[in-house]
Amino acid sequence: MVAVIEAAARNPLLPSADIDVHLDLVATIENGVLNLEGHLTGDGFPNVELFIVDGAGASVMLGVCETSGGRQTGPYFWLPGDSNNRMGTFSTGIQLTPGGTFK
Repeated sequence: MVAVIEAAARNPLLPSADIDVHLDLVATIENGVLNLEGHLTGDGFPNVELFIVDGAGASVMLGVCETSGGRQTGPYFWLPGDSNNRMGTFSTGIQLTPGGTFK
């Protein structure tokens, strides 16, 4: 399965730029292992932690992106527009139970 996921959000209480994130994901299941490969692009601000969660609520962290933008200036320099800054890549295998949840 190949998926392209795009998300954008902003603070609804203040005038603000939105935060854009794009995830390209390839997922396969082979011999009871869920193989995930992908890369994350976007504005590059704020920090990002990427998880996958199974139907039972178990989660696995796929990656982390630490921004170089500061707390005070980052929103002004990094958020305007819909950027495609490289934010990280991941490749992992997750062992599955016969029911399809994470072991």
